[in-house]
Amino acid sequence: MLRRLREELRVFLHPQLVVLLRVSRGLNKRVTHKRILPCAETMGASSGETSIAALKSAVREAPWRGTNTQVVLSNHFVRYALVPWSEQLANRQEREAYLRHCFGAAYGETAKCWDLRMSEPNPDEPSLASGIDRTLLESLRSALESGDIRSDAIHPHLMVGANRSRRWISQGLVWFAMVERGRLCLSLLDRGLWKIVRNHPADADEPASLVSELGTLLAREAILAGDIRQDWPVVLYWPESSLLPSLPGRKVIRVQGRPMEGFASGDDKAYQLAMWA
Repeated sequence: MLRRLREELRVFLHPQLVVLLRVSRGLNKRVTHKRILPCAETMGASSGETSIAALKSAVREAPWRGTNTQVVLSNHFVRYALVPWSEQLANRQEREAYLRHCFGAAYGETAKCWDLRMSEPNPDEPSLASGIDRTLLESLRSALESGDIRSDAIHPHLMVGANRSRRWISQGLVWFAMVERGRLCLSLLDRGLWKIVRNHPADADEPASLVSELGTLLAREAILAGDIRQDWPVVLYWPESSLLPSLPGRKVIRVQGRPMEGFASGDDKAYQLAMWA
């Protein structure tokens, strides 16, 4: 039992895979167990259903049972919006109603089925908000409970990437690019304040194709944002790759993960998706 108190389970949930890491607590973190579960798409299955099924099967096994866990959801499963500042909102109930109104305007009726969260507002600045399907969250919690696992927190991937990149995205105007297989999330920040958030599907999974697609999206969003010179730096968060892409006319800053014991040199780079601290 004492061992369980010292270790935590980290889960990264993606439509194509689930990453599991059991990590020792303390200053010198170490991976004690690790596993990647491939998830094949099933005809008729809803978004996340196959990933949840794979997770539920795995957490009943000894290395994962009875732990506390932190879950990060791929940007495939999350919708983002910037909620404008309003000084007319007097309390939490009014802020929640305003948040739901903004998501409804952006995403339509489907947003009524989402769990919505918003960062603490700053006067005269938009707040970053996220929406996650409630059915997905309920299925996720049920899967964890089947392995006697307590969910300490469930985070959107963008929040985790931004926290790990805080040092760079708080310095002036920067583009923040998050790359996952099949997904590119592109944001513009000014001294850490969110100005633009775009969560794009990406057709290709090959690194070279993703870099090309990133360059195209960045050029388009830069023009829409009024970045006529197109020289604002790009902070790149790409856990599964060590590639430093060349984007003509722009400085690219790679966010490097922290080293952790328990990995071999030949391990799959997808494990980096669950190494957020």
